[in-house]
Amino acid sequence: MDISSEHVRIKNTIASKLYNQSGVVIQNTNSGLVVANSYFTLSALNKLIVIGCDEFAIISPVSGIEGKNITSGCMGCCSTSVPAGLNTYIATVSTLNNHKNIWHFNKWGYAFLGEQSAFTFRGASDFTDPDFLNRTTNTVPVVLDWVIGRKDEMGNEEHAATKGWSPVRLPCCLVLILEVLILGSPSPTFYMAIQKVKRKPLCISLLHGSSEAQWSRAKSRALTTSFRKWGHVAWLEPVRIDMMVGTQPFETYKYL
Repeated sequence: MDISSEHVRIKNTIASKLYNQSGVVIQNTNSGLVVANSYFTLSALNKLIVIGCDEFAIISPVSGIEGKNITSGCMGCCSTSVPAGLNTYIATVSTLNNHKNIWHFNKWGYAFLGEQSAFTFRGASDFTDPDFLNRTTNTVPVVLDWVIGRKDEMGNEEHAATKGWSPVRLPCCLVLILEVLILGSPSPTFYMAIQKVKRKPLCISLLHGSSEAQWSRAKSRALTTSFRKWGHVAWLEPVRIDMMVGTQPFETYKYL
């Protein structure tokens, strides 16, 4: 797993079919993903990629979970966009003529969702490469967008992505929030982040254009307390956070 300020990259799976010379499927595997945490959705950086001369593939949300009826697909050695924002998908690969006319050089058909920029098609050698499955699953990730949930004025949870909000504007050290997410919290809070690191106090500075308004230590303590009361990310001002040891900052994070 690889986590950045906006994306999470996870290992993918590949839908595949292996045919014998008579056109009979002798090995069949589908590909799919169900994201249990609603803060993660499939990114537009992904493409449905199909490898094989006789192939077509379809990708769609998992029935009964996603609540959406969307299907994308393509035919032959190709790639196509899939709708961003989904929490689930299942990809299947099929054939037009059971590889009967191309079996001597193309026994496999593949389809997978993955980060387009991470995949390089190597031409006909991919048809016969015995390491294609391992190489692709290890080097071409599925990209997830992630957001932090928050509460609106009525106490209802809303996803920041629906408000045109970007994770890089988090009003707290993003690294700490990511650590909480990695621990599996369904709703990370500032209190949890602070407790995770056990390093205090937090000295917080707001950025106003080219000038900085340094908050007093008392103000910083009060702000930390209010974070604990809120429990969810709700403050969207650009900030700089200095992690302090005594009076000396040992690390600084800026989110504009």
